[in-house]
Amino acid sequence: MPEKISIQLGDVQRTLLIPLFGRAKEFEKEHPLIKDKYAHEIVGKLDYDFKAGFEKMPMQFLINTAIRAYHLDTALLKVMAEHPDATIISIGSGLDTTFQRIDNGKIFWYDLDLPDSMELRRKLIPKALGINSSQNPCSTGVGLRTSRRGAQRCFLYRAAFSFI
Repeated sequence: MPEKISIQLGDVQRTLLIPLFGRAKEFEKEHPLIKDKYAHEIVGKLDYDFKAGFEKMPMQFLINTAIRAYHLDTALLKVMAEHPDATIISIGSGLDTTFQRIDNGKIFWYDLDLPDSMELRRKLIPKALGINSSQNPCSTGVGLRTSRRGAQRCFLYRAAFSFI
């Protein structure tokens, strides 16, 4: 059995475990809203007691993370239907696996987060196109802009003020 990976994150960065665990728990359901096998695999690789870490958290909070992932996937798939070679920049990525779930083989994807989050991400998630960032994300939403070359860019803002 492979050795578990320990978590060395700051308090704010540790919140990346919440949506990860929510998607992993959803995957275990008989009829999941979102099938995120990657989240389930990552949870199994971590040296972290998720049960103790989230025992006081309302179950609905974890369910909401899966609902949010479903809606973000749906929105991005719509963008990709119109712009299959879009550049998507995911700000505050944490251990998000959206790229692994929706990649069409043509999108250009960047994951941005704090350095310790990106270090853990590189250990656990197959590389998309990761970029280190020391900037803290500051809003939630999806926005689309046109670059100078005419290609579409989609900015996906993840964890922000809700956990800070």
